[in-house]
Amino acid sequence: GFPKTIVPILYDKKSEINGKVFSLLSYNGSIKLSTSISSGNLTFLATIKTVYVKRTWLPIMDRNIEILVESPEPPFSLKNLTLKISVDNFAPYEIVDVISPDGKHLVRPEIQEKYPPQAIGFDLKHVSLSFKYGLKIGKYKILFRMVDRKLPNAFIICEENFFNDTVAPRSEKAFSVKDKNGLQHLGYIVIVYSLVPEYMNSYGNVYINATLMDYVHLEHKTITVGSITYLIPPIEFEFWTKAFVVFGSWFKIKNDYKYPINVLYIPVSFKEAGKWTPQGLEVEINDLDLKGYLFAYIVVQLPAYGHIREIVTPNGEILSKYKNSKLSWGGVKRSLSVLDDEAYIQVKYNNISDPGLYTVNISWDPLYIKTVDSKDRVLSNVELRVEGIDTIFLTDESGWGILKVYKPGIINITAIYKGKTVQELQIKTLISRQIVLRCKVYDLKVTVQTMLNQGLSDAEVTLIDKDTGEVFETAITDKNGETIFIQIPHGEYEVQGSYKRISNSMKVNMDDNKEILLKLNIVLIIPFFNTPLTLEETAGISLAFTSILLATKFMRKRKIEDYDEEDIEN
Repeated sequence: GFPKTIVPILYDKKSEINGKVFSLLSYNGSIKLSTSISSGNLTFLATIKTVYVKRTWLPIMDRNIEILVESPEPPFSLKNLTLKISVDNFAPYEIVDVISPDGKHLVRPEIQEKYPPQAIGFDLKHVSLSFKYGLKIGKYKILFRMVDRKLPNAFIICEENFFNDTVAPRSEKAFSVKDKNGLQHLGYIVIVYSLVPEYMNSYGNVYINATLMDYVHLEHKTITVGSITYLIPPIEFEFWTKAFVVFGSWFKIKNDYKYPINVLYIPVSFKEAGKWTPQGLEVEINDLDLKGYLFAYIVVQLPAYGHIREIVTPNGEILSKYKNSKLSWGGVKRSLSVLDDEAYIQVKYNNISDPGLYTVNISWDPLYIKTVDSKDRVLSNVELRVEGIDTIFLTDESGWGILKVYKPGIINITAIYKGKTVQELQIKTLISRQIVLRCKVYDLKVTVQTMLNQGLSDAEVTLIDKDTGEVFETAITDKNGETIFIQIPHGEYEVQGSYKRISNSMKVNMDDNKEILLKLNIVLIIPFFNTPLTLEETAGISLAFTSILLATKFMRKRKIEDYDEEDIEN
């Protein structure tokens, strides 16, 4: 650790155990130290490591992804390369296996044990491969399975008492426990060990079988025991231990040694906890949550758009700069770590507990959504509603809306324009902070004509919403008999056209930009009076004129005949 005379001044995180600082972390590459000595220089040895991260998003196709791992460019080498794969907790996938370029199933215990425990790491949602220990470059295939169980982003981890058992020589034994009410079983911490006189040590191995396991620790020691003089000459003992994290409801251990081995295991369960808020997360811990457990922790794991700032304990203590640390706590050591995307804090250690309200303050990256219509024109005043969040977000004059998504999970967004749902968007994994949302909003061009196919100006066109029966919009036709309704939400409408006392209507389904022709029963308009005449009226008037003409012609002919008759008589 750091000398006591060194005082960290500028840093982001520190690892502290029993009051001693062992490491410092800076996200911007700047660390500032001070010294408590009054004069002179202070010399100490420190290791400085710089980490460069390249992130990419890959879709899960056919329940797998493939990643091509290549040698990094100089000055880096494979010894500097670590590959990490993560899937969101709420995603309906769990990791099943990782297949290396040479066809090895890295999830298998016998394969994991061929490498140091630091080389390969697994849990239900994450994989870590360190190429420092001999893993080869090439194409790696990560296999997933679909599951119904949702792993929450905030939960309480409860670890029961230790269980001790043995596995006889040349035999195997299965282990499992029953679920507890209100909790879901997650897995086990398993430690297998043996201490035997050196002469009993023989070739063999211990194999573990489980749904998914991670080989995390290996240790071999030779222990020499004897008196301070040769009164009792020294005798050597062989001690070894292996540690695993097992996921699932059961595990089996097979012992190939000629002597029994010891098994120490701890069942681990969890339950969802906390309430998400725009400011972060609130978790209420009570004694009932902790009863019957040896250790308990609050764990928070966030998607990429959440950033943990600090944890506030029930007594108001603000904890933000600790990474994998242990702090003094009622005579014991409290485990704690607060990173950008995940954190844990111990709330029970044996008989020591700290119930109450814990607040995790989180910064949420905003999501920018621009709404456009079917012609990619700006669509303003659109309501954006996020499922599970009460706030309604409204797009501005430029079409942009700023959403604060503070509840991890699949994001379901509904866009509402002029009272109608015009688009629904589901974001399973948020990988972009800016999204253009094309809405089902269209233009409707209406042409009103007379029966003689002439455009009818100054006609009134009314758009009526079929769902509500209410008038949606009204317009007047131009000199060509045309009018355009701009940005109409999709749906069923009735288009009514009228001029003076004459009207007509038709139904239209707005599922695209459309042009419709609406004809009114008008044949002519009487000049100066602007009085329209229908086909029937025009026909009646024509018949009347025809009758008058015929009658007039008949009367004139009759007069001529009478005149001729009088002339003959005279």
